Amino acid sequence: MNAQNTQETAPEWFLTKTMKIVVIGAGRVGSTLAMNLDGRGFEILACTHRTRAAADAAREATKLPQVAELTPDLISEADIVLLSVPDEAIYDITLECLEKKLFRPNQFLLHVSGLYSSDILMEAKRQVSFIGSLHPIHGFSSRPNAMEYLKVGTRFVIEGDPEARHLMRRMIRAVGGIPYKIASSDKVLYNIAGNVVSNFTVAVLHMAEEIYDEIGMPKSVAQDCYIPLLEQVLLSVRNNGVGRSLNGPVAQGKLSVVEEHLEQLERRLMENVDLYKKLTERALDIAYETGVPEEVLKPILEKVQS
Repeated sequence: MNAQNTQETAPEWFLTKTMKIVVIGAGRVGSTLAMNLDGRGFEILACTHRTRAAADAAREATKLPQVAELTPDLISEADIVLLSVPDEAIYDITLECLEKKLFRPNQFLLHVSGLYSSDILMEAKRQVSFIGSLHPIHGFSSRPNAMEYLKVGTRFVIEGDPEARHLMRRMIRAVGGIPYKIASSDKVLYNIAGNVVSNFTVAVLHMAEEIYDEIGMPKSVAQDCYIPLLEQVLLSVRNNGVGRSLNGPVAQGKLSVVEEHLEQLERRLMENVDLYKKLTERALDIAYETGVPEEVLKPILEKVQS
């Protein structure tokens, strides 16, 4: 087992006490967590919004208490204050709450950013006792879909004070998730990895659609072509790992195919040449790591670096 994720013993009250939560800025992630946590060892006191209209709309959608302002009594009653706001707003909202003296001792302050660690909350420890962050490794496109996904086992990354980690494990397991602890200093790298998987995949698919479009194929037909390929690749990665899932001209050491690809791209889709070359270089690294002889790969590397 990874040393970062050995079992930590939690105090008994972490396992038995019903914890009261106020969610600040209850967008898709905050609302989904609140709806799944309420009644499962946690009580949602309120989800807060900047406007009355937003609060009213959320109340209808979630059936949870919604308010348009933060009050000292509301925050003081909470055991947990959960910030579910845009990344750039976390620090400012924390300072605003500090200035208004809304926090109290023995309180947990958590955020759900995938980018920042709990260090961004450090100033709040003048008033609260414990800080931490939890982030679900899942893209939330809609509240209903997000809720359904959480019930089948979403991975969450956590970091922060030991007490906060105990609590976040309980929260995550209550919604059917699986917690994984990382170091606070690794939070940005974690965010980069997620960005590569999600957004860079979209960028590569956009490149593929441009190529399909060049041969006159409608996007709907193109998707019928590449989505099954993606599904097969993901299944192979799950079963065999990334390295053993590489196939095609690089894995087979076929310089002539790479040359033909580049010739066509340079003639018809020049704007995609550089990306093709960079991706081929990375594929060459993978092929070498999985045992393809260097002398087989070297001519392809020289071609894409020329």
